[in-house]
Amino acid sequence: MDELRLKPDCKNWLKDLKQRVRQTQVKAAVQVNTTLLMFYWELGADIVERQKSAKWGSGFLKQLTQAQPDNLKTSLHSIEELEAEFSVDEIEEPEK
Repeated sequence: MDELRLKPDCKNWLKDLKQRVRQTQVKAAVQVNTTLLMFYWELGADIVERQKSAKWGSGFLKQLTQAQPDNLKTSLHSIEELEAEFSVDEIEEPEK
C-alpha cells in the first residue's frame, strides 16, 4: 500500500493510529516495569527479613541463589542491598 496514493483523511487517520499504537505500547511497558519493580522490591524485603532470622553463617543467601533460575540469581544481591538502603514505606504507590 503506497501511502502517497491515500486520501488526506486516510493519511491523517493512519498517522493518528500509529501514534496511538506507540503510546499504548509505552504505557504497557511502563505498567509492566512498575509491576516488576514492586515484585522485586517485595522480594528484597522478604529476603532481608529471612536473613535477619537466619543463623549467622548458615549460608542463607548462597542457598537461595543456588536454588533460583539464572535470571533471578543475578539480581538477588542487588535487590537485598536496595531494600536495606530504603524502606518500602518511602516509595509511593503509582497512580492508576
